[in-house]
Amino acid sequence: MARKEAIVVFNGCFCPVHAGHIQALEDCKRKIESRGEYSVTAGYFAVAPDRYVKQKVKQMEPWMTAAARTELCKAVAKDRGWPVSAAEFEGWKRCGKAMVENHHSPDTEVFGVRAEAKQGGVTRKGAGETADLSSTSIRAELAKHGSTSGTVDDLVKRRLLGKEVGEVLKRYFKTSSAPSAPGEPIRHGDDRSLDKGYPSDAYAEAQYRQIRAIYDERRIIVYQAYNDAIADAAVKGNSFKAPMEAGLWKPTRMTWVKPSAVWMAYRCGWTTMKDKNQARVLALHLSREGFEDLLMDAHLSHSSADPSKCRDSSVVVQWDPEREMDTEGSGKQVYTRPLRSVRSIQIGLRGAAVQKLLDPTLVLEITDETARFKKAAAALEAGDAEEASAALWPRQRECPFPVPRCRRS
Repeated sequence: MARKEAIVVFNGCFCPVHAGHIQALEDCKRKIESRGEYSVTAGYFAVAPDRYVKQKVKQMEPWMTAAARTELCKAVAKDRGWPVSAAEFEGWKRCGKAMVENHHSPDTEVFGVRAEAKQGGVTRKGAGETADLSSTSIRAELAKHGSTSGTVDDLVKRRLLGKEVGEVLKRYFKTSSAPSAPGEPIRHGDDRSLDKGYPSDAYAEAQYRQIRAIYDERRIIVYQAYNDAIADAAVKGNSFKAPMEAGLWKPTRMTWVKPSAVWMAYRCGWTTMKDKNQARVLALHLSREGFEDLLMDAHLSHSSADPSKCRDSSVVVQWDPEREMDTEGSGKQVYTRPLRSVRSIQIGLRGAAVQKLLDPTLVLEITDETARFKKAAAALEAGDAEEASAALWPRQRECPFPVPRCRRS
């Protein structure tokens, strides 16, 4: 009887990936295949985004960015001689799902290294000198002896790092002007809602559909695009009442709000690449309680939902692939690209729900954010994604919005 195809996925920070990680990946492969039911055809590292690493590592060296850590993990394939790759993901389940969709047959089974290790049969640390091995100990050696080729060669000789991993690491040391001591700290927004370190499997699984926004204890920000006349009147009056009375803003029309700034940028073409009715981006500062009440009244617009409920609902929720900035995103992509493994919420309002946008207890403030969207677009056009990110989120970045459990359905 032919064995079923399977892949194994190891999620973590991998700063850097070391011999213990590699052994755990291979142990998981052996464990799964020993059951006689599966043939493991590939292994993947789900590399944690930078905001999780900064919880553990207060200072960031250039070789510890998500892109660099991913490249180091990909080098494992050359060291071990079986298909191994890596990608930046929040959680092994999401990574596995994406890898199956892109590289394997639909019925491929996915196993998580950490989940299998909890059940036994997967050696995490190894024996001998690798018994106490960790990424922290590798960084300590680099800090003590210097981020040099000689230090890396010694770690490879002691089999604490793979040979190809070491070569990639040395290239980073040679091309970086950073000193061997830790460099600048990562700067992100308010990540208070995140667990310290890498998220649990349950947390990561929930992130496939998760509201990411800028918020505080009192309010949450969502975005809309309008023409100049509506935007000017709404910002001046801090309400949609003035443009409504002028016949510009119509509460009888369905309207959509989005907490994702990049999705808003994609929709309106950064205010400059589409039509004049999307020439301005407004941030609606909604009360958290009012926003959560809107979610309570919402129905899904997807094909799997009950069409009659969606049609009759004043609040509709749609989950579309999240967007991220991309300096090479040409044409209709308008300097963005889709993240297939992450969904971004779009909230449609009509009827009574649109009328609520006139309520000052729901819409606490309206601000014009057009300038930062244009500045970010100019940076992307110049090929500077880092500057674009700083322009789009000058003070605070979007992070997971903790919807109360009673309202999550």
